Order: sequence, then structure tokens, then C-alpha cells
Amino acid sequence: GERIGKAGWGALLLDEKSSVEAELWGPVITEPNDLMHLQASTLSNNTGELSAIAEALLYVLYVDKSNRSLELIYDSTLAGNIANGYFAPGCNVELAHVVRQLHRRVEAVRGPIKMTHVYSHTPEGSEPGDHKYVPPIDRKWNEVVDDLATRGILGRRIGYAPPAASASTPSPS
Repeated sequence: GERIGKAGWGALLLDEKSSVEAELWGPVITEPNDLMHLQASTLSNNTGELSAIAEALLYVLYVDKSNRSLELIYDSTLAGNIANGYFAPGCNVELAHVVRQLHRRVEAVRGPIKMTHVYSHTPEGSEPGDHKYVPPIDRKWNEVVDDLATRGILGRRIGYAPPAASASTPSPS
């Protein structure tokens, strides 16, 4: 992804009634000595998207103890497909490995997690039936995730990755 001066992530989890369970956000951490480092090596849109999915999965593993069905909302097809194991990463390999391992762990502990891709930004003049049309619900959730990522870019953090969990996240072999 395009390298930038700051990068943030935003993650959204919904409960079984499509109500917001958790809004998470924070900066992309590239400093290896930071306890919250998830193996991002650059500040980019892609590391933000991958970090968002990783943080949401950490929330499911370590914070939510209900075993309810949760839905992870994401807006990057690439990041979602890496998490699901459908795509192999071309870059950000270490972070992608962490995301994939967390996804596998969530599935092993909690069963399959529903991951829903929401489309972003309807082009001006798009209408239902147009191949570029984005449904209102997708626009709504995309705007929420984008707003959360903006909070993360500002350096604020509301993430739930316990330092021990981040530090013990498997590294690529």
C-alpha cells in the first residue's frame, strides 16, 4: 500500500442483532519494542486494514467472553481475504501472518467468525442497479470504520490487545 506519515486502524464488531458490540481504533504500531506491535513494518493503508482485523480478532479472543456470534465489519477486500487465507500477502508478510494466525485461533476457540465486507464510497450519481452502487447499510458501516481509523491516525487508542497477547503472537517461521 501507499506509504504515509501516519496510519490508523478502525475496527467494528456487531452482535447477533447487528448492534454495535465494539468500536476499536488506534495507530498502526511499527516500533518492534512497543508491546502493542503486531508486526507492521510500514505505515500504509494496507497495514491499517490488516491491523484493524487483527485488533478485532484479539478483542474476540481476549475480551468478549460471551461466546455469542459476532460479526467483524471490514472494508478492505485484500485484508479480509488474507485473514481468511484466500490470498497470500505480497507485502506486509509478517503482519499478514499474525492476522491469519489470529483468524485461525478465533475459529479454533470460538468457531467461524462472520466477516462482512462493506463497500466504500458510492460514486456521485450512482443508483440501485448501477454496478458501482453502494447500499446505504454499507455506506453507514464504512463511514463508522473510516471515522474510527481517523481517530487512530490522531494517535488515540481504544484497542483491546492485552500486551501479553501481542507479545506472544506467533511470528512467521
